[in-house]
Amino acid sequence: MRSLGLVFGLVLMAGLVGVAACPTAGLPVTRVDNTTAGGYVIWVQNDAACSHTTFNVVLQVPVTKLAAVAINGTAATVTGAGQVWTVKLAGAGLKPGGFLLLSVTGVAPAVPATCEALVKFVFTSPPFCR
Repeated sequence: MRSLGLVFGLVLMAGLVGVAACPTAGLPVTRVDNTTAGGYVIWVQNDAACSHTTFNVVLQVPVTKLAAVAINGTAATVTGAGQVWTVKLAGAGLKPGGFLLLSVTGVAPAVPATCEALVKFVFTSPPFCR
């Protein structure tokens, strides 16, 4: 019984230590899905206490197209090219806890479907709640 408790404790500690936020600054990316060769869906969560309308996205690799859909938010317009993109949401923007799904295509050569391989930063503008 004692060894079972020890194993459980070690597994719990490894899980807590192994959780690293990506990217290290800005909004968290909670998931990355591979959709096609060179195509990915990046899940970004608004962990702020207020809604945001403008998101600045800096990627690790250049992409040919970025599209955005806000869950618990509103319609999006996207501008930018290569590695630097801006997503603007209409109306009240992305609510606290809401997800912004970024669909990127044209990554060549393909990279692993991980936050570390695709995302450098996702910041809101303004970077704080008013």
